[in-house]
Amino acid sequence: MKTKKRIAVFDIDGTIFRSSLLRELLEALIVFGIFPYRAQQYYENIYVHWLDRKVSYQIYQQAVIKTFQRHIKGVNRNIVIDTSNHIMHFHRFRVYHYTKNMVQDLKKKGFYLVAISGSPQDIVEPFAKNLGFDKVYGRVFEVDKNNKLTGKVSNQKDIQNKSNILKHLLSSNKGLT
Repeated sequence: MKTKKRIAVFDIDGTIFRSSLLRELLEALIVFGIFPYRAQQYYENIYVHWLDRKVSYQIYQQAVIKTFQRHIKGVNRNIVIDTSNHIMHFHRFRVYHYTKNMVQDLKKKGFYLVAISGSPQDIVEPFAKNLGFDKVYGRVFEVDKNNKLTGKVSNQKDIQNKSNILKHLLSSNKGLT
């Protein structure tokens, strides 16, 4: 009987990365002029309320997600990938030491490392792969025939319930435990 490989699962935003990859991508797309500057008005007040502990992180994060989805429609995916790579390179050291060391230790011990994040796949994947993750799940935005993002999320149900992603991974990979 073949030995099963142990699995370790991590969220990225706030667990390994000391911010939100989605927020950093959103801010960069605004700074680079891809999104209008006024896009900030949809989440900046909620951000201040979150900092002041007046609203939950979930409420703040939903405002960021909605802003991103509202403005991503019609943007060429290559621009998002290029911006994501810029963000990943710029922020690659902004990680919590404890969890980064844990990831490295588990990798050395032969664990199969999985990252599951609500941030876009196009930014989560290079960030997590750089840390040594084997499998990465993030929010996947649909792309039309002209390589433009539609604003729709193809894995919305799964990304809202991360346990479904894990169940599917384990059922489709019998060598993991």
